[in-house]
Amino acid sequence: MKGKVLFVLVATAFLTLMCASALAEKPTAAIFFTNEDGTQAYWGYDSDVSKGTTAVITGEGRYKVSVEFTAPIKEIQFCFIAIQNAEKKWPSSVIEVHTIRIDGKYYTFSKSFTYSGDEKTTVSSLWDKWYTGGVNPNYNPRSIDGDLSDVSTLLTKNNLIGAKKIEVEFSFHEKSDDSKLVKRLQAKHMNTEWNAVAVIYTQVTDPKFPGKFTKKEVKELQDKVIKYFKPNVNGIAKGRMTIGSVETFVIDEPITKVASNGCPTYGIGGSADFYSLIKGKDVNLVMVFVPVRCPEWLGLGGGYVMYGNQKVYITTICDNTYAMGDGIWKHDGVSCHQACSALIHEFIHCLETNSRENGWTGFQELHSWPDNGYVSNDTYGFDWYFDLMRDTIKNGRFGFHPASYYVTHYGVK
Repeated sequence: MKGKVLFVLVATAFLTLMCASALAEKPTAAIFFTNEDGTQAYWGYDSDVSKGTTAVITGEGRYKVSVEFTAPIKEIQFCFIAIQNAEKKWPSSVIEVHTIRIDGKYYTFSKSFTYSGDEKTTVSSLWDKWYTGGVNPNYNPRSIDGDLSDVSTLLTKNNLIGAKKIEVEFSFHEKSDDSKLVKRLQAKHMNTEWNAVAVIYTQVTDPKFPGKFTKKEVKELQDKVIKYFKPNVNGIAKGRMTIGSVETFVIDEPITKVASNGCPTYGIGGSADFYSLIKGKDVNLVMVFVPVRCPEWLGLGGGYVMYGNQKVYITTICDNTYAMGDGIWKHDGVSCHQACSALIHEFIHCLETNSRENGWTGFQELHSWPDNGYVSNDTYGFDWYFDLMRDTIKNGRFGFHPASYYVTHYGVK
């Protein structure tokens, strides 16, 4: 993930071990705390150094948990609200913290988020030594409104040092209210229809990566790749988004310079200046095809340029993509074309960027298909594309959120 790491695995393994021995089989909430060597800790049961209150979670509702130490806190490894045995029953649940009181004093705090490192324990962090910002999609992060762009741990270390008693009141929600994030985007006049332009540059004269498409190759790109992009994406997305218009241009004027990796440069003054092709048009995606024979990549995607008030995402496909084959993989009434797989792959990279920009960062990365149990030898990657885009990943991890697909439109403010 192009982002920040949430927690190291040591913390997760340690938390899992202690949870397993601490709480009963019923979903039970407690404040879990430990210092560096474990001499000052609380795991949901009283000891010589700490005592507390726990709460059995029966479903939606408001709950209170607390911990009190016999001596002031001197140092901290982590301090969590942890609900053991809740994750399997409520995998999309959210802990919404309302109040935090430390030694009788109420504290203001940042926006909370919920996650699970072991697929058993549902957690919200008050403070964690290993937290560096952002979220880790492998831990199924979520928040009350679906927006993960503004979350963090709730407190600072200094809030807790010297304290003896911590009290937290929170609501347990069986799932987040995704509609809040979507409504925020809709209020900006965004929607989930993407309009695209395909640009086939027939010549590259840069001596580092010279190349030329024949008329036959141009036709194959049009008939094998571009033609099937719209029906394939719309079928895979199943109503979560749509590709609207797709307009194709064939440009014979050569690209004279490419970057060191063989990719054209974009934007005003770039070697592939497509602004004149989209001027005055409502375009969200430009799909560039170049006759560059680069051994390192078939396609690139995920970047964008600004055009007026909107982001125009860019995919770049090099010339050997059209030769990927004529195979067809059928699933759920959709015929997915092998030759279109690379283009859809790069488009999904654009969806990743768009999702982050819109506030949802909890999805599995496109390149994480092996970690999620997808082989894709006979499916050309489409089985993974289906589940990622529909949020139906078979191991239960999150794919794209409805907000991942929302885009602005030219001339709409």
